[in-house]
Amino acid sequence: MAETEQKTKKPAAKKPVDLTKLSIEELFEGLNQTIQKMDDSSVSLEETFQLYELGMKAVKEAGSRIDEVEKKIRILDGEEEA
Repeated sequence: MAETEQKTKKPAAKKPVDLTKLSIEELFEGLNQTIQKMDDSSVSLEETFQLYELGMKAVKEAGSRIDEVEKKIRILDGEEEA
């Protein structure tokens, strides 16, 4: 029975997420949830690695989005000064 329970848990953890469609706020909320899941002692090492990978992808996506916003702000600041 325990084996069946583990099999039903895994698909939920592997649910694909399109990070490009999430807002910056949603990315950070997802990161917070990922960190909480990783802190859970009942999560297997394999699941922890999967969560880590997802978290790193979210960090990169959020960083990229923040860079884009920063560029837009610099452009607007430059236009206002000109």
